[in-house]
Parts: sequence; C-alpha cells; structure tokens
Amino acid sequence: MGETLIKFKIKNLKIKSIFLLILYCSTWNIALNQVFLINPSNFPTENKSMNFWEKIDDRLYNKIDNLNEQDDIVNLILIFSPDIPNLPKLPSGVSIIRSFSIISGQLVRTSVRNIIAIAKIESIMRIWWDLPVKTDLKSKPNIDYIINSADGSSNHNYINFTGEIGAQEMWKKGYTGSNIVIAVLDTGVDITGSGEGDLDTFHHENSTNDTKFLGAVSMVPEEPLYYSDLNGRGTFHAGIACGTGYMNSSHTGVAPDAYYLNVKVFDSLGITYWSFIVSGIEWSISHSADIILFCTTIPGLYMDPVSMAVNNAVDRGILVVSPVGDDGPSYMSINTPGQAHKALTVGAYNSLTHKIANFSSRGPSYDFAVGPKVVAPGVNLIGPRSRIVSKGDINLIQGIFPSEYQDLPAFSYMTDMLENGFNKAGDFIDTIPKTQYGEEVPNQENYTKASGTGAAAAVTAGAAAILMSAFPLATPVLIQQALMKNAIPITSDQDLNIEGAGLINIPTAFEWLNKTFIPNQFEFKPTSIPLIYPGIVTTSDIRNVSDLAYSSNNVDPYEISAVFSTQAMMDALIVLNSSKDAKETNQEFSSNSSSIHLPLNQFGLEYTISNNKNETFFHWFSEFNVIREMHQLINEMIYREGYNRYAGVLEIDGLYAVIIAETWSYCGDYSNPLAERNITNPFTGENITSEYIPINITNRVNAIKFSFRFINSREDGLEFQNLHLVSYFKADLYLNETGIIETSSTQDQLGTIYNFTLDDTVRFNNSNQVIWVEDKNNNTYNINPDNITAMGFKSFSHALERYSMGDSINLLVNITLNHLDSLVWNKTNDEFNEFSNKNHTDKDEDPGFALVYNLENISTGASTEFTGALGIGQSNTFENSRERLFNEFNLLKNNVTKYNVTDLMVLSTNFSRNTEINNKYYSKVKIINIGNMPVNETQISFLVNRKSSEDEYEIYSVLHIVRDFQPFEIRTYIASWVPLEVGVYNMDWAIGDIEDTYKYITQNSGLSQSGDKLVFAENVSLSEANYLSNSLSRTVFVINGTFYDKMKYDDDYFEVFPSKLDQNPMKIYAPLDFAIYNLTILSLTEMKDITIKTDGLGPNFLFFLNNTQNIEQNISVVSSITQNIKPFSPIPLVLIGNPLSPPGINKFNILFSKSDGEIFKKIPVEINMNPNRGRIWFDAIHLNLFVSKNLVGTGGFSGITNSDVINTSNSDTFGSFGNYNNINFNSSDGFDITRYLDLDER
Repeated sequence: MGETLIKFKIKNLKIKSIFLLILYCSTWNIALNQVFLINPSNFPTENKSMNFWEKIDDRLYNKIDNLNEQDDIVNLILIFSPDIPNLPKLPSGVSIIRSFSIISGQLVRTSVRNIIAIAKIESIMRIWWDLPVKTDLKSKPNIDYIINSADGSSNHNYINFTGEIGAQEMWKKGYTGSNIVIAVLDTGVDITGSGEGDLDTFHHENSTNDTKFLGAVSMVPEEPLYYSDLNGRGTFHAGIACGTGYMNSSHTGVAPDAYYLNVKVFDSLGITYWSFIVSGIEWSISHSADIILFCTTIPGLYMDPVSMAVNNAVDRGILVVSPVGDDGPSYMSINTPGQAHKALTVGAYNSLTHKIANFSSRGPSYDFAVGPKVVAPGVNLIGPRSRIVSKGDINLIQGIFPSEYQDLPAFSYMTDMLENGFNKAGDFIDTIPKTQYGEEVPNQENYTKASGTGAAAAVTAGAAAILMSAFPLATPVLIQQALMKNAIPITSDQDLNIEGAGLINIPTAFEWLNKTFIPNQFEFKPTSIPLIYPGIVTTSDIRNVSDLAYSSNNVDPYEISAVFSTQAMMDALIVLNSSKDAKETNQEFSSNSSSIHLPLNQFGLEYTISNNKNETFFHWFSEFNVIREMHQLINEMIYREGYNRYAGVLEIDGLYAVIIAETWSYCGDYSNPLAERNITNPFTGENITSEYIPINITNRVNAIKFSFRFINSREDGLEFQNLHLVSYFKADLYLNETGIIETSSTQDQLGTIYNFTLDDTVRFNNSNQVIWVEDKNNNTYNINPDNITAMGFKSFSHALERYSMGDSINLLVNITLNHLDSLVWNKTNDEFNEFSNKNHTDKDEDPGFALVYNLENISTGASTEFTGALGIGQSNTFENSRERLFNEFNLLKNNVTKYNVTDLMVLSTNFSRNTEINNKYYSKVKIINIGNMPVNETQISFLVNRKSSEDEYEIYSVLHIVRDFQPFEIRTYIASWVPLEVGVYNMDWAIGDIEDTYKYITQNSGLSQSGDKLVFAENVSLSEANYLSNSLSRTVFVINGTFYDKMKYDDDYFEVFPSKLDQNPMKIYAPLDFAIYNLTILSLTEMKDITIKTDGLGPNFLFFLNNTQNIEQNISVVSSITQNIKPFSPIPLVLIGNPLSPPGINKFNILFSKSDGEIFKKIPVEINMNPNRGRIWFDAIHLNLFVSKNLVGTGGFSGITNSDVINTSNSDTFGSFGNYNNINFNSSDGFDITRYLDLDER
C-alpha cells in the first residue's frame, strides 16, 4: 500500500506519524471513492497525472507501458456508472462478450492498446482484468484429537458441530431449514452425495419423490458434468450445509431439509474467473436461491466485480455467506468475496482447542472494515465425499423433479440411459478413485474430513437456512443481526478482527427473531424445476427394440454415449457393443467390448459487425454465456427410432446460439407389425398398444447431429457479417489401449497414459469432405476383433471452405491467436499426406484437425443455421472402419425420420427475492421458439400466487397473446405487479397454450394407431416436445416497509459493527499512533439525516472522513457528519493518539442521533494511552523482523546472526503469534518480544 512510497528514513517519531497519517488519509481519498489503491509511481510513463489512470486495474500498467505487448488480447470487466440511461459506445476493436444484469458492467475482449481509450470514457468507472484465478483445492490440515461422537462413542477427530451451534436442538422443535434454497458456488456437487446418500433426496424411500436438488449449471465450459464434482470440495460443503446424513446420521448437515442449487464456477483444478462467479450469482438468483454459499475465497478488493455482485445480490434479498479465507493468522488477510460489505463473513472456530483456527483469515479488509462478522466450527468437520463416476449415478434423475413430475413414467428412461451408457463401460468404473478433498474417515468411505473457513461458512449457511425457513420475511440484514447479536464471544477481550461477534448460536438467534416475527407463519415451497440432463448424449437403444427386430447379422452392433456440454464440447465418448450376441455372452458389462475416446473439441465463431467491417472478432463457444443449460427435450419413448433431442442456449455480444444435439438409435422400416407390443404412455401412465414397432432395422446410427442456430438479438440494429464457423478436434482414440484402467495397474502403467495421444492418424477425403482421425487399439487385454476406430466430422449444410491439421495444442493456440490467418489454413494435399503418414510418437506430436465453414450474414432479428455431425466407425480393418464412418453420415442425413418439433422456451428473466407491499414489482422476460415448427398462437403468462388460507389461493396474472411465433425467434415481454399484503408468493413466467398442454397430457402424447411415418410426425408436432423449459419461477417474499420503519431506530435492531473500539491490529497506545476503521451499519431500512459524532473526549481522538464529496475533491477530516444511512452503509473514521492527552484510559462514545437531536445509538470507545511507546503492526505480509545483536549465539537462537530475518509472511513463524524456535511469543506468558528484535530501521 502507500507505505511503499517511503524511500528515506524518518527519525523523528512525531514527523513520521504525521507523515503516515497524511499518507493514509490520501489513500482514503482514493479508497472511499472506490478508486484503486495504487502507487502513482507505478503509473505508465505517459500522462501520469490524468485521473483516468485510476480507473485501470494496476496489474495492466506494465502491459500498457510495454510497446511489445500492445497487441496482446485481454478480457476486461468494465464497470459503468449505474445512473447512465444508455451504455456508451466502445472504441473500435472492443468485443462485448456479455452484459451483466447483477452489476452495471460488461465483459469485453480487446487489445491492450485500447485500454486507455476505454478509460477515457466518462461513464466507465472501473476497468478490471478478468484473469484466471487458481485456488487451493486442498483443505487445511486437520488436527488429531480423540473426542466423543454424537452417540457417546470414542471417535478420532469427530466434531459434533451441529450440536455445538444448537442445530440439533432446533431439529427437535421441527426447524430443519425446509423449503430454503442454498446455491452452492464451487467445484460442483456430486448429487448422489455420499454413495447415493446425503445430497440426492430427503427421505430415501421409493414411495417418496422428494429431491434436494433443484437445478444445476456449469459456468466452466470444459466440465459439463455439473452433477459430478471431480475434486470433492463443493460436495463436502454442500453436505455440511444441508446433507441428510442418510449414510451416517452423525454426519447430518446443519439444515437437512433445505434444498440446494449446484452452480459450478471452479474447475477441477481450482481455477475460476471473476466473470464465472458473477454469472453464477445471476443464475442462482433467477433459479430461486435464498442463500448463496461461497466455499472458498480468491484474491480481490472490496469493490471488485465479485464484491459488487455480492452486494447487489443482498440488495435483491439474497443472503450471501462467504468465508474470510484461510490465510491467517495474518491480520488484513480477508479475501473476496469476504471483502464485500454486505456479505456475512465467517471465520473458522477450532472446536478442539476452543480458539479461532490458526489458518482463519483476520481483518480488517482492504477498506478497513472489521471482519469476520461471526465464526463457526471449521476444523475436522466430516461431510460427504464425492465420487468421479459411480453406479449410484443411475439413480440421479429419479429424484430431481417435484412430485407432480416424478410420477410420469417418461422420466424413468433417464435411469435406463445411464445404466446402458457409462455403467456398461465395464467394471473399471468401480476402480476409479474417489476425489481427494479432505482426509479419509476410517471405516467410512462415503465421507471425508476437512478443515477451512469454507466449512465454517457452510455451517453458517445451514444455520441461516433454519432461521429463514422459520422466519421467511426476515431480510438478509436481520438474519445477520440475529446471528451476530446472539453469538457467543470466544475470548473476554474479544478481538473482533479475529473472532468477529463470536460463535454462532441458532437457538438464541431464533428467540431474538421470535420477538419480531411469528415462526412458520407462511406456507411456501420453492417452485424452481431442474431441466433433465445427465450430461450424456447417447444412441443407446434403452427399450431394447433392436433385439425384437434383428433380421440380419449385418446390423452395426455398436452404440455411443458422449459427455456433451452446453458449449457443444465433448470430453469423452464411449463405444459399446450392444448386440444380441454380446448380451447373451454378458460382454456388455466387459471393458473388452467397449472403447473410450476423447474428442476434446471446440467450436468457434469469427465475425464482423456492420458498423466496422474492418474489425474481426473471434470467440470459442466456451467463451459464450450460458443462458439456458443443456437439457433433454425429447426421448425415444415417444419418438420412433430411439430419437433424442437435447438443447441449450448461449449468448455473446447480442448473438444468441441455440445448440441442438440429436441422436437416432437406429433406422428401419415401419410397416404393419407381426405382433403387437404394450407400451406405457409416458405422460399419462396408461397402457396402450402401439404399432410403432420397427420390424426391419436397416442399421444402428452411431453419429450425433449438431445444429447451431445463430440469432441476431442486438438492440442497436447492427448486422453480423462475414461469419465463419470453426470446428476443432484434438481427437484422441482408445484411452485404455495401454491397459491403464485396470484394477492391477501399476504406477508405471499409469504413466503411459500420454502415449495414447500420439499414435492417432488424421486423414481427409476431399470427395465427401470428411476429415477424421483413426487408430488401432493396442490393448493386449482387448479381445474384441473390431479393434480399429475412425472418428470424424462432416457438415450437412455448408461446404468446407478450408481445413488444417497439426499438433493439436499448437493448432488450438494458433487458431485462438491468429483465427483464420492463411498461415494456419489451406495446407496442400502433399503437406496433408505428409502429416498423415508421420510417426507422431517419434515426433512427440499429438495430431489434431480443424475445419472452417462460411456462414450467411445475420440482420437484426434474423438467424442462420449450421448442421453437421460427429460419427464413429468401428471394425476390424482401417478400410472397413472408414466405410462405416461414411455410412453413419449417410444414414443420419438420408435415412432417419426428420421430426416436426414444437418447443417453446423461457430464456431469461430478472427476479428479485424481496419486495415491499404497495411497491410496483417489474419483471422482464425473453422467450424463444427452439422447435422447427411455427406457432400460430400461444400465450406468455406472468403469474403470481400464494396460499392465503386453508382453502383459498390468490392468483394474479398477466397474459400476453403470442401470435405467429416463428422458429428461433426471440421476443421480450414486460409485466408488473403491486403486492397488497405481506407474505410468500410464487412468481412464474410461463409460455405455452394452456388448452393444448392439457390435451397433450391427457391424450396419447402424439401416438396414434397409424403406421404412417408422416402422420406420426405431424401428430407429435401438434404439442410441446418438453414443458420443463417453458417456465422460470422463484419464491418472492413481500415485506411491510412501514413495519421495518417503525423499528429502525430501536437500539435492538440497529447494529454497528464493530460494536466497540479500538481493535487490534490498530490499537492506540502512544501519542500520534493512529488507526483507520470503516464501521458497517446494519440498519433495517434507509435512515435520513443521521448525525454521527462523539461525546466527551471524543473530538480529541476521533475524526470522521467525510466522503460525500465528488471524486475530484479531497476527503475532509471532520468531527461530525450528517448523512443518509442505508443497510450496510460504511462509516470511515480515524482514531489518533492525541499527544496532549494524559496517559491512562480515555473513554467516550460515538453517537448516532436523529434529525431532531435524539440519540438512539452509542458505540463505546476506550483508548489506553501509554507514554513514549511505539508498536509493531504484525500484518505478517510485508513485515521482516531483524534479530537483535543481543541474541546472537544464545540458546534457542544459536547459529543465527544479526543479519538474519524473521519473515512473518510464513504463517508458521508465529502461529497465532505463538512461537518461534520453541520460544513462546504470546504476551499472556509475559514474553517481551522487543528483547529479541532489532527495532532500528533498515
């Protein structure tokens, strides 16, 4: 910080203190006006005096100043002034990736040379560099103690944290967090939890369908399996917050009846971006979240994009719970999102030592706000352990829908698909290890033990869920007050920057809220519905129709299942032998009849915009924003040929991309059957006789059809031009060809995994424009004669414009940096043949390929579509494998039924959780027709309802008629509602014809008694293909603002944190010592014209920093301030040791008074002045303590010279300022550290 500006020694203590005070006040001139804490000497060399430099993330200064880095491409988050009516026009060369709704900002991509021009735009307040941030995926070390478990037995390291905070007492009274939704933002959640236990359903009875899981999304494009947790951190914390304890009741989470949302914002390596997290916050709010739980922290500041999003989420009624971080015991070590003023920040309490955990970060934050606010158990907690892939996953979908959907037999097919998909891939799945977050719990393989402030935050989120379930109209500020006011202090002197208000206690917090509200006054239930998707696109014949109709052994016996993301990325693809012969010999469950391949692909789009045709933009689909996550639309129980349809929606810069994947299990003739077959209608449960039995299968279809529909939804009327689609494949075949995935694998064999990426061959057929990779399975354990595979890609809609091949990593990098540069593309046939015939193993070269297709221009409101396919051919020779591959493309293009599909979708809306009676609530929605059939007339409905009495429901609705709704058209609608009574309401945007929907459900879902293909397709098209994506809903809580206004001056409901001064590490001891604090005001509502001043000796010691001026003015130091106060308002002030005050204890109060002068709050301040003493601020980040000459060669410090340095950045040096070289540094033991240190300046 500012201290780095001091380049000379200042011997005079008084001058030095005054200098530092001025320095800190000047720093506040920047900080409190939300400008970066930057060192002016680090400004780039040009125009250093200009204020626009202060807008720029100082990590960018070196790049701006380096002429060689001007063309480097960077992703930036731009923050705009919130009161501007329209966003400004950005300079040429700036590509908008997404506009955020939770903050006034945009994610953009541009070159470094444009940053200064962007900063000069007046309405832009901040420019942040959106860099990848890596977090530590390991939990903090656990402590080896033996204590009694909940049942009284001796148990190593068991912590009864639910009993310690009073959760078990609340359970006995019936308060379990029911109907509250916790959004877990982390590495994902293994929904099956601890071996199908703690995180899937509530009661684990076949007769009940009561899922805990209300929805999931992955903001991490390379990890589409959002229901799996490849690391285990997210699963552990979700279980601590709301696990059911199904596998072991001793490990029940704090709020076992709470629901949760699984929001993956960290990848399995612990990497995230600010933009991932902000997007995750937005998604959580629109999907019914009541609480957002962060399980870890990242570097940041109190006004960074994540902190801004957290604060705005709280303004919308969401309680955000954040750990302070695991960087203790240093003071000032709190990280983002714990830096956010409005977050409930949590430190870790060590239940074994009854102290704050050594690793728990300490306050203050970088704007000098005291933290954490509370602490909770965070050492040696036991929670669910995730598994990368488990056979328990086949039960995933059975429990993810509300009961009204679960009873429909149509959804049972998903279980079959998983069982016939990945779980057929062989028993090797059982050998895949569980994730490694935390430590193994002896004799409890389904659980793991971990420590950290993230665990403490999860405990607190569960505690908040119990309170919010009982008192749903309590606002986030009231919940924070309840937990803080009723927390149990850890120490008598209570260092608030270490322990906050103390250890949370749910029963006393409940009783405090019970003085204001009636518990369980309102009935409510979350209304959000998850979309069906197991993460797998498959051609599996799950109804076994193939076996009933085999007429020839020439039918391809294979089927494929691919891990497929919303961004059309495929991480893995499995080929299975599903033939009748294989089933009879039980080969379907043998790894010998399956093969695993890694497409590892990316699709990208290059384009220009009509107002600047000379500027080209390029984005991979992985950079697009997820608007609607990939989900299942159609399943083969309704459609013949095993037809499945999946869809998701992306967006970038006003360009929407509808991603559709389609599969057909087989193609065949559908004439009159030889025999009838009973089928259960999937929507009515009725047994019907169907004549849609394929009696003459032509072949299996082992290809996945891609359809990308690009829609111009820009509001500025500009056209997307010169579009080029890029299809890239790393394409590694036969993951298991070296035999590495075997129960007997050795470490050396595991090390051979790299070899399988080098022996593939890339080939191209110009006549059919197919490019593919082929390989032979070298696994000596494999007995399948069809051990050669060809995997390729082909366009159905557009001619191939250019192609390339090369080392896969270099190819990806070149495309990313150079896009369609001619140096990357248009290789000659000779060059291609030379590359195809190379021995890539010798060259250490991993082959890959890429294709380019020229698309049509897209005007405003228009769209264009690309279709293509990825296929697999597997046989006993290379030639036969290629022919099978080419045949798959032909089957998919010419021999399968092209069904007419009607499918409407609600894209997005802008919900808030809380509102007040008599205030108008505005909501906006976007809808889209993602079917291929126009809809002549339907309705979009805005519905608000609540149960007002036992036999009465209130319903408010706005109905818009939607006419002539064309395929892939996007429309926007707005509705408003004025609530007249307090209570809990369900709010919903839904699209669809109510009458048609009723017919669809009550009739035969499009199935008729005709064998004609066309009649069948037409009947199906009359009704919706899938209704789950037709709505977005959430619970809205209506409060009485007048009720809160009456209480806002009550001392019991007006909280100031810290509740007393002064506090370490900035205690005032000596004349001219000074300290900076930022008080946080926890007020119920806005309070106007509040005067804040001091009494008694206060004016001699305390000064307020008046930050009400505009950014061009210096902050003034005043003895009192009068301003409006809102919930979580910051009040900055300075304490200084007055040299004219006598030694001893000086007491006074900070007073809060109304406009009429009535005092309604006092904050005590106590300063103990000692003459002629200085102090050391142990921030343990920048501090080096030099060893005193008196210690050289003495016991305990033998071998140390006076030139040695004790660097306190090592947290083990002092431990909580505990010991060094076995010498205790704790002041409570009477140890005088000054004897051991050279305090002369160096």
